[in-house]
Amino acid sequence: MQETTPSFVPIQETVAFRMYRTSRLIRHLHYITFQQSGFDLTPEQWFILNKLAVKSPQSQTELGDSIMDDRPNMTRILLTMEKKNLISRRADHSDKRKSEVHLTDEGRHVLEACLPSAVQVRDRLRHSIGEEDMQAFWRVMDTLDGNMQVMFDEESAPNRNSGGE
Repeated sequence: MQETTPSFVPIQETVAFRMYRTSRLIRHLHYITFQQSGFDLTPEQWFILNKLAVKSPQSQTELGDSIMDDRPNMTRILLTMEKKNLISRRADHSDKRKSEVHLTDEGRHVLEACLPSAVQVRDRLRHSIGEEDMQAFWRVMDTLDGNMQVMFDEESAPNRNSGGE
């Protein structure tokens, strides 16, 4: 039997690498823009402030799940934000094991002050991309998200073939 050698695709031609690289570049661009505007804010902190501006309070788990961050990292981010008085954490009234995360007045102020910088980044990123292309982009992203969710669901489903021989 002859073994075949797998053919490798250059990493820069894969969806995963391109999305990862673009995500890292966008994160870095936001970080630099916030710093240049005088705000000590990370993109993750910006996301959390946005999420809380729409709905506050939210559980720590709910916030972490919504931005796909692991629990230890989310705890560190929220602790930093709490020290900056951007958020406050309180025990959930119905379940003392859970924390409710609240947007503070200072957090709302920082969010509103950073908004022009964030809008500038968004507009510059979309420069020269037409509405039709943006709609296609969102459709592709939704499809990729859906495909990944199916893969996660299949991975977490009980192995049906493990019963007997």
